[in-house]
Amino acid sequence: TTMSMIRSAWSNPTLSGGYKQRQNPQIYFELDANSDRKMKIKLQRITDDAAMGMIFFISTNVSRERVNCSNTDIIAESKYVTTNNLEEEFELAPGAYTITCCLQKAGSESPLELSFSSKVNHLHVIPDSHRVSVTGQWKSDENGGYMSLSNPQIPLRIQKKDKFIITVDKLLPVEPKTGVIFFILPWEKTNKRRRSFHESDVLDKSGYIITNKISLEVELSPGGYIIVPCAKDVPQGSFKITVESWSDSVESLSPQIVDSGDQRQEMDCSEILSEFQVEGGVFYTEDPAPRLLEYLRQHNGIFRDSEFPPTDDSLYDSTGERTGQLRRAIVDEWKRSTDFYDHPELYVDGIDVHDARQGYLGDCWLMQSIAALSMCPERIQEIFNQEYNECGVFTVKLYYMDVPHYVVLDDYIPCGKDGKPTFAISSDENEMWVSLLEKAMAKVMGSYEGIVARSLRLGLGYLTGGKISVMTSNDGDGTVWDNLKDYCANKWIVGLCSRESPDKVVEKINSSGIVAMHAYSLLNVVEVPIHLFQSSTPLRLCQIRNTWGHSEWKGEWSDKSSLWTPEIAQHVNHVDNDDGIFFMPFEAMRREFHHITFCRLTANDYPFMYKYHTQFTAGVDGAYASLTNPRVSFEMRETTKVIVRAILQEDEEKNRPLRLFICRGKFGEPTLQSEEIIEQSQYLCTTKLIVESTLEPGEQYVAYVCMGDIATVNVPLCIQIQSDKEIRFNVPFKEYYSYKYKEEQQPWSVCGGYMSTKNPKWRVVLGCESELVARVISKYAGKNVGMRIVACPFPDSMPRFLHDKDCVAMSPYQLSKDLSIHETLPAGEYLLLACLQNKDMEGVTFSFDMKSNEPVEVFPA
Repeated sequence: TTMSMIRSAWSNPTLSGGYKQRQNPQIYFELDANSDRKMKIKLQRITDDAAMGMIFFISTNVSRERVNCSNTDIIAESKYVTTNNLEEEFELAPGAYTITCCLQKAGSESPLELSFSSKVNHLHVIPDSHRVSVTGQWKSDENGGYMSLSNPQIPLRIQKKDKFIITVDKLLPVEPKTGVIFFILPWEKTNKRRRSFHESDVLDKSGYIITNKISLEVELSPGGYIIVPCAKDVPQGSFKITVESWSDSVESLSPQIVDSGDQRQEMDCSEILSEFQVEGGVFYTEDPAPRLLEYLRQHNGIFRDSEFPPTDDSLYDSTGERTGQLRRAIVDEWKRSTDFYDHPELYVDGIDVHDARQGYLGDCWLMQSIAALSMCPERIQEIFNQEYNECGVFTVKLYYMDVPHYVVLDDYIPCGKDGKPTFAISSDENEMWVSLLEKAMAKVMGSYEGIVARSLRLGLGYLTGGKISVMTSNDGDGTVWDNLKDYCANKWIVGLCSRESPDKVVEKINSSGIVAMHAYSLLNVVEVPIHLFQSSTPLRLCQIRNTWGHSEWKGEWSDKSSLWTPEIAQHVNHVDNDDGIFFMPFEAMRREFHHITFCRLTANDYPFMYKYHTQFTAGVDGAYASLTNPRVSFEMRETTKVIVRAILQEDEEKNRPLRLFICRGKFGEPTLQSEEIIEQSQYLCTTKLIVESTLEPGEQYVAYVCMGDIATVNVPLCIQIQSDKEIRFNVPFKEYYSYKYKEEQQPWSVCGGYMSTKNPKWRVVLGCESELVARVISKYAGKNVGMRIVACPFPDSMPRFLHDKDCVAMSPYQLSKDLSIHETLPAGEYLLLACLQNKDMEGVTFSFDMKSNEPVEVFPA
């Protein structure tokens, strides 16, 4: 006896899926406490066609949606028989159930009837699917052919994981024989077209078939996607996309994306940039941004930097010196800011120390420099003197040779497979300044790989142009603490570099939570009073920030330390957050960190800038106290503070031994006697030296630079002076030595060796006390040999050798080809002797010159 009955049908393609597939008719019913537990269920195929294999499955169902026919859901099943009528008896408890009716062969079609021997409740056919559709068009500018993003892009948003059937129907007037394919990509921006993709991004794709309709079953998780239908050689035409799911899983299927910005032409603006002076390859002396923006807006363009293009050339070091510092394939594509942010801006909610977040690049030195500078937001705003713009062009103010210059950028940023920036970002969504500043430094260094593992000194120098010095934490306890207190109180930027790990692994976190060989910012130092700390000596604490924004100190006075009291926490402004900021005792800081870098921001204190471009000439200049070394003179109008820098300007940066002096320059050619030297730098192997001084009016001063030895190649050099008041710069040297004598290309006709009178010699007659300078330049082609110039009273008879006690003036004994003697002598006659260390070097040529502030007579002797 039939008490309940319902009809449905197998239909292709959505409801004829074959054995144990949910793409089959599904019937829902319920049994309550009064229902018969035992009942017969009959499935009948209503057709005159030959019988085929048939089976049905019973599953529990509490959602009233279609079920998956998984083994975990199925509680009973009929026999599998080849027949058009199938009946079996089941015992079922009260509950909700679904019967899935399956035929052996997928795609078969016929009506069916399902009947029950007992009464069931809420009997109905579960809808075959939830469907959403949208129509679109292939246009002349959206017809890129096979697997191209230059095709329509249809946004799809899924709200829960499910299987979907996606169908593309070609509509008229598309040629029926046109091949068609579609593919699916992840994409969150429903209002912006995706610009590029990698083969690995494709979640699924249909076959490429000459047909009017093509379908694909795919499983998708919650999120955003685009469906890209591609047709070959279709100048224009329409299509319909249908997405079906077995539950209500589609949140939205939107019309194809229309991006008005697609039509803008990318322009490198090389003709505009050629109007501006550039130094060091990438540093513009004036800001070209206003002119670039005007040009791009006039021509409906968007900027693309051809000198730092969005390609691997800008990612990886081309010199071979830093290869391997950046992991290959970490960057999937370059994207413009509008492709990874919905509403990009230069700044969002201001600037603070938490903004800079380091990415997958070992540039903690730069992140520390940026984070430290962001403690003074106005300094960051000075770096970017413009707002975010739609033309994708930005300039960043950096200090080249300690003078502000401008680096031009586009807004292409390296991104990973997730579509987000791979390297430095801001902690604020849509904020661009951190990524752009990192990119500017990468352009300066030639590539992103070029900024891996550099120094705090370098980063702070480019960002601030300030005075930078370095000390070690091993210096005296009082010296380090006093300096830290002074520098923090005066708002200097202070950076720390942690010690290396025992196994020398970079950025390895030790048991105390400190990252090895990593850059940190010192935010503040504070002394906790005795009455709060209850100790005989004050507690000295350092507040420090890890540029990662996490991974903090775990020892005494860390965030979770039990030593904190409310009173001490309030006194030092301690907050327990996992933000990379922590306190630690001064003594622990000295153990964990080695180098301390200080940067004093000087640009506003020294507004006047003067530059003198010169060089060390190969074979002539460089030696210590050489009279021809690069130098420039200047005079004060009033008491003035000055910063003097010597900066090498070779195309390929090389450290060279240098020393820089500020001397009294009454005659413009320093001999570096102690009474002449006002300030001097250390003797360092470097590209840049700096000295500071306060100078009085009334004298001429000379900035003078020497190397360790005579230059073997021409070495360009810039001598630069910053001052707090205007000065007279590069003034003519005073003509102090007006009496001169010179001999050129003289042969060393006799060569008797060291202190032998069988060497070139001259008789010098002074009518009064005179200051004289004598110089000998050897033209010997071999290695430097020992030389000395000596003077003694002219003897009545010429001895074979001179002794030190005989001499009234002696130059240093040097391995050199260029040697001078500077002396003040009373009136009289003198023997001047030029000696070579080695004997028997006859034939070597030399030049000799002498000058004096008083009349002098010179004769070969």
